[in-house]
Amino acid sequence: MNNTSHKHDEDAVDIVARLHQKRAGKSNATRRILRWIILSIVLFGLINVGAFFAIVTMMGPPKDKALAVNYWAAQCKDKDARRRCAAARALWEFGPEAKAAVPALTELLNDENWPVRWTAAEALGLVGPEAKTAVPALMEVLRDEDAQVRWAAALALGQIGHEADAAIPALRELLKDKDSTVRGRAREALDKIK
Repeated sequence: MNNTSHKHDEDAVDIVARLHQKRAGKSNATRRILRWIILSIVLFGLINVGAFFAIVTMMGPPKDKALAVNYWAAQCKDKDARRRCAAARALWEFGPEAKAAVPALTELLNDENWPVRWTAAEALGLVGPEAKTAVPALMEVLRDEDAQVRWAAALALGQIGHEADAAIPALRELLKDKDSTVRGRAREALDKIK
């Protein structure tokens, strides 16, 4: 990293700090949206950092949550796995309000990269019962080769609740998993679904 990019990073940190101070009176949801947009931009280099911060300073954070959810749902189709993962992670912040993103998140459960699958499963769980259309796909992910993805899918099914009762047999099978965290999440999910 050269000195110029290091200086830009310091400027970006300073701008973020000032934006957070300006937004101190805003709702937690607004601050979280802003934080994840900023992190996505900085970490994944979606656009020039200086240009992004100039835009955010002028426009402020998205005022319409539906618009932000639609933006992140569209980003779930990006060619770059890091961006798909960041989009799914950003949707965590919306919880049940991310219902419109359920189809995009469900598609990510088939992604070739386990962090993307894991993040998508976590996001679907945070949507809760409104993610009931994802239950069949989450049931498939219970057999994923990665333990983190399996436990995230089990957790998501539990968070969906009674709408995920079709998953009870698959979750019972998961109680035999070699990973103790997966077994624990399966037990928790069964308790929530029953």
